[in-house]
Amino acid sequence: MVQYTVAKNIAYITLNRPEKHNALNTFLIQKISNTLKKAQKDYLVKIVIVKATGKTFCAGIDLEEVKHLQYNSSAENNVHAQTFADLLYQIYTFPKIVIGAIQGPAIGGGGGLIATFDFSFCTKNVSIQFPEIQFGFVPALVLPFLIQKIGIKNAKKIIYTGKKIDTSQAQNIGLITHCISQHLTLMDSIHCFVETKKKQFHALSQTKYLFLHFQDQNLFKNKLDTAVAIQVQARKNIMFDKVLT
Repeated sequence: MVQYTVAKNIAYITLNRPEKHNALNTFLIQKISNTLKKAQKDYLVKIVIVKATGKTFCAGIDLEEVKHLQYNSSAENNVHAQTFADLLYQIYTFPKIVIGAIQGPAIGGGGGLIATFDFSFCTKNVSIQFPEIQFGFVPALVLPFLIQKIGIKNAKKIIYTGKKIDTSQAQNIGLITHCISQHLTLMDSIHCFVETKKKQFHALSQTKYLFLHFQDQNLFKNKLDTAVAIQVQARKNIMFDKVLT
């Protein structure tokens, strides 16, 4: 489900569940987390690139799995929600620069992943959507990261409407950083960018640390704990028949 390779100081983490549009089930989330830990420990790795196989970057949380958990205990649902919240926080606070290579649509939690990346490169065919509210679902886990990334005004607009936004719109509000022109491939563009930053790896990582240090991380984690609790409660009201058709 996850491929991991290292070349020229770059760790590549590839979501490899294309038959399910790279939907995030518990196993995939844990595999991503474990590969991030591996990249963090490897002193040769200076930058991490997260990419995906197939036509979709990530369809968000695997709703088939959540459906089976809907009538389980609150404790079991809490563990499941906390697992994804922990992954988002792990990427957000990762001590090395994380770049997203977004080759296809990102939905719900897939958009949440983008909100945690330091840089996001997208092709022009990409759309990003947070449709959760339309189905009685609360996008609680992605909200703290989305607000941090694009501000509360922009977050409200795309969350409340649930409409798809294209790469131009996503770039205008700061959700993605680079929209790739047709004459370069997605990975070529990222490699060119990384090449220009080679001498800045250490400075970038230190600056990232300072950005995080100047935030109140305890307050942020408290917000995330609240988000997990609300997420668990909201799952009881999800209209799965509508979502999964």
